[in-house]
Amino acid sequence: MEIAVRYFSVLGNTKAIAEEIAAGAGVKAVSIVDEPELSEHVDVLFLGGAPYANIMAPELREYAERLTPDKVGRVVLFSTSNWSRRVVLALRKILKAKGIPVTSNHFWAHMTQIGPSKPSARVFGEVGPKVGDTAVADRQAIVAEAISSVVIVSALVALGVVITKRVRS
Repeated sequence: MEIAVRYFSVLGNTKAIAEEIAAGAGVKAVSIVDEPELSEHVDVLFLGGAPYANIMAPELREYAERLTPDKVGRVVLFSTSNWSRRVVLALRKILKAKGIPVTSNHFWAHMTQIGPSKPSARVFGEVGPKVGDTAVADRQAIVAEAISSVVIVSALVALGVVITKRVRS
């Protein structure tokens, strides 16, 4: 089975997790900046990144949009962030629309818990390719996304109230 680990990382957190997943899978983690295209077909692609300003990095989105079913058997996603799993949901949507199977299991590490998450990431790399589940949606990710959206909207409403009060003063 051909396995690849690709990631996009600005702060180094996702890179650290990608390297552990790759060690577990017995391959090398490669940044999509260093290798913007898969050179050959892989059966399993671990793909990860983190949200920046709560959105996916354009580089990661473009990479996912360039992937084709003839290059990838299935994708296993991973992400690092403070609380949002938005990248996992967005990548899943892009890849499924292209007909690329995405496993429902994914790995997520809180950005302040990268060190303690490394052993789990390594185990995920060992077992992730063996998991055949490609369910349409991951309930945990949907709930997390709903919560993050409510928090963002609430913060914007609160900011609007403060600005309105100051303008009227």
